[in-house]
Amino acid sequence: MAKAEGVRVPPHDTHAEKAVVGACLMNKQARIIALNALGSSDFYSKPMGKAFTAIARLAAEGAGIDVVTVSGASGVDRNVLEECVEAVPMSGNISTYAARVAELASMRKTIAWAGELSESAWAGEVEEVSELLDGSEQLRAVGTSPVEAGIEASRLVEEEVEPNWLIPHLLERSDRVIVTGAEGGGKSTLCRMVAVKTAAGLGAFSNSAMEPQRVLIVDLENSLSQMAPQIRQLISSTGGRYQNTLWVKSRVQGCDLTTRKDLDWLRRLMLHHRPSLLVIGPLYKMYRGTDRMSKSGEEAAEALTQALDELRVEFDCALWIEAHAPHGDSGDRANWRPRGSTLFLGWPEFGIGLKPILEEAGTVKLVRWRGDRVRGRDWPERLKEGILWPWELC
Repeated sequence: MAKAEGVRVPPHDTHAEKAVVGACLMNKQARIIALNALGSSDFYSKPMGKAFTAIARLAAEGAGIDVVTVSGASGVDRNVLEECVEAVPMSGNISTYAARVAELASMRKTIAWAGELSESAWAGEVEEVSELLDGSEQLRAVGTSPVEAGIEASRLVEEEVEPNWLIPHLLERSDRVIVTGAEGGGKSTLCRMVAVKTAAGLGAFSNSAMEPQRVLIVDLENSLSQMAPQIRQLISSTGGRYQNTLWVKSRVQGCDLTTRKDLDWLRRLMLHHRPSLLVIGPLYKMYRGTDRMSKSGEEAAEALTQALDELRVEFDCALWIEAHAPHGDSGDRANWRPRGSTLFLGWPEFGIGLKPILEEAGTVKLVRWRGDRVRGRDWPERLKEGILWPWELC
């Protein structure tokens, strides 16, 4: 807990509060997430609380929301609101900022409750103590995480809920993709290409300009020296667009994300880099079988997918996972599924296998071994080996 001139200051995070308000001023989707997760009383800063109240009122009225309108409605100086906008590293991380604000608000409420309990106990106020202890059950139920209220159904009819795009018309931030292929089939190359292009602000397959994203590659099979030449060439292919937003971590021994130790290791790595896209794999080296859990069994796979989903939600990021297809040698799409549990068949939003087209050397078909959970995305049907990029549209 912070201290100032000998006085204990309640826990709060000025930067997170400014980031929430700034993201709400910048982005409608961020505004929806924040308004569902937070209330004005969750802000320690009075100006931020006033600004958030104004944003909520303007949103309810269907009015325009920007620095000028919120300043006029809240009385908060425009310069302060402009500082909030500048304080936002990335509006897509609104869930992380909101969670931070809510967690610290919960801590302050707990401190206030404990103070009241102590005072009542010292005063011998039995009924007050009893009521406060009953309230502790509610505190435990609420915990330290924000509870996002449901959206009233008519809003889904009246307002268009815009996708929270990571790669426009291809991936949203919460999407999960598993790409499979045979050994040497180009799946690792595709994963790295998508990572570099996303970090450089280029569409994965279209090459259209987009907002550059923070990307983290966690390779559990190849060393840095093995990856470096290809990544160097991929960055060169961006034509100077790459702006140092891609990080690469090699851990050739693999990890076991079903254990708290290795899951915490990956969480700390993600906390350091704050990726919007995590590219990781191969899948079979992300968990280990034990006497209790078989790698081909549902229990181990369920523990792994739950761990990945925790990270996906916590960091509001998309997952792009490389996996081996043990029988990827025919037209049967089931043969292109990932090695291991059948649970992986239904878990991701997109399951894609790279099937070589024997009649056309250097060309692959994108086999859907899992029916797309979301229709209408711009996934290509085929790719071919290219000159500028290793994989290009046919």
